[in-house]
Amino acid sequence: MMNNFVSEFESKHHVIKLEKNAYIGTFNDYSFSYKAGAYESNFIRINAYFNDKKQEVVNYLQMNRKKLKINSYFINDYSLSLNFGAYFTNNSRFKKIDDSLEEITKFLESINIPNSKYCPLCGKEVGEENPTQTIDFEGLPIKVDRDCIDVIYKKEEENRDKFNSTPNNYGKGFLGALLGCAIGFILWVIIGAFGLISSWIALLIPFIGSFFYDVLGGKRTTTKIIMVSILSFIAAISGTFVVYLIAVATEVVNENLDMSTLSAFSYLLQNSSEFVSNFVTDMVISAIFSIIGIVVSSIFMKLEHYTLKRENNI
Repeated sequence: MMNNFVSEFESKHHVIKLEKNAYIGTFNDYSFSYKAGAYESNFIRINAYFNDKKQEVVNYLQMNRKKLKINSYFINDYSLSLNFGAYFTNNSRFKKIDDSLEEITKFLESINIPNSKYCPLCGKEVGEENPTQTIDFEGLPIKVDRDCIDVIYKKEEENRDKFNSTPNNYGKGFLGALLGCAIGFILWVIIGAFGLISSWIALLIPFIGSFFYDVLGGKRTTTKIIMVSILSFIAAISGTFVVYLIAVATEVVNENLDMSTLSAFSYLLQNSSEFVSNFVTDMVISAIFSIIGIVVSSIFMKLEHYTLKRENNI
């Protein structure tokens, strides 16, 4: 029964599927669009001529953000982008979207924001004499009158060129990610050296790496996700290895053994099945925690990247 809500939503609001998993519909006479996907469908864009009433809308969203359960929003002259965050199922996501859009569109109507009967870019009334055309703009479909199509393409090209011309700063970003992962690695070793469970640190390392990548000015692209993920995994595995080396070194000193730490470590690997079992188990657990942390952080970084693209109109 719950699986039918998305279909009901699409039917109720006259949602039409276009190319590239893009959808456009009408909610209380206001045009809205979104894309299907794990990240994209968290974002809903209302296409309307906001023009000089943007601040009124911002004030309303700030006052009702908790009630509407909006993670973030972005508004310009012709659209309002809403980020509803992550939900476990499409049904719960669209139920929340349905409830929130009901409230938001009623407010827009109350302050006389032009609905889908007007072009969201120029505010002119549309109809037989001034027909609309649905085009892809800033990654989502939008209905505009024909006079605005050329304006849109020119604006989108300018925004894309501006974003692409921004320095990548991947070198600085890499150093930032390396610093963040090194901090996570040090925390891991310190906690592990005291005999405490430290594998959970692997969940945090990618977030720390991501934070410092941004701090040092790395460009937020897919390259960021790859860098942070690889460095985080290396830090997690290295942390477990170093914790075991410290434990072996401690035993070498306590037992006054005439061998180096690495020699003792190698000896245990070759002659102690219990040591090998514990070492392999901890390595696997560390890898699992690391992968979970990387997957979760990657979702957040993708959402961040998608939001950045929406806010930069590309």
